[in-house]
Amino acid sequence: MGTAVFTMNLLSARTSQLSIVDMTPVNISCENPTAVTVIDYPPAGIAPYPGVIVDLNHNDPLLYITDEGPDQGDPFFNRRRIDLGDGLEPGGLRVEAQVVGQSCEWEIQARYLDARQNTGEVVLRDEDRPFYVEVPPGRPDQYWLAGYAFPDAGERTFVPCHETPEHFSCSFGLGLEDEDWAEVPPGH
Repeated sequence: MGTAVFTMNLLSARTSQLSIVDMTPVNISCENPTAVTVIDYPPAGIAPYPGVIVDLNHNDPLLYITDEGPDQGDPFFNRRRIDLGDGLEPGGLRVEAQVVGQSCEWEIQARYLDARQNTGEVVLRDEDRPFYVEVPPGRPDQYWLAGYAFPDAGERTFVPCHETPEHFSCSFGLGLEDEDWAEVPPGH
C-alpha cells in the first residue's frame, strides 16, 4: 500500500466570504510503481490534526473525516464546509491519500458557494502538477529500514535489508507485497 500525507493550505483573496462545499478526486491516473529503492521509516508518534482520508482505488472516491470524534469516518462534506475569503485566515486541511498496487497521480475538484449563493468550481493541484502517491514495488532492488534505535546495529541508522534479511531489525517483515523477503519471527 502507498500513502501520501500532506497539508493543503486553502485561501481566498475575495473580499466576500465563500465556502468550499465539496471536494472530489478527479483525473486519477495510475501505473505500475517505478521505484527500485524503498526506505522504510517506522512510524513515530502522531498528533491529531483535522483532515480527510481518501482511497484512490475506489470507483467513486470520497474524502472521509479523520478527526477524533463522533463523525470520524463520515464523508467530510456531508457534515462540514471550509469557509474562506472576507479576511478569514487560510484553512489548513490534512489530506491522506491511499492506493494499493499502483502509483497514482490525481487532482481535486473543489466546488464552492459564495456569499451571493453563486456556485463555482476550481481544480486544486500540487503547484503546477497533480498530487502523487507512490506505491513501493513488491520486490525492490534495495530495501532500507531507517530508524534511530536498532538493538544490534551499532551506530548505524539505516539497515540494508536487501543485503541482510536475517538482521534482527529486518526480521519483522517488510510490509511489501511480496512477503517472502524476510521471515517474521513466531509471535510477531
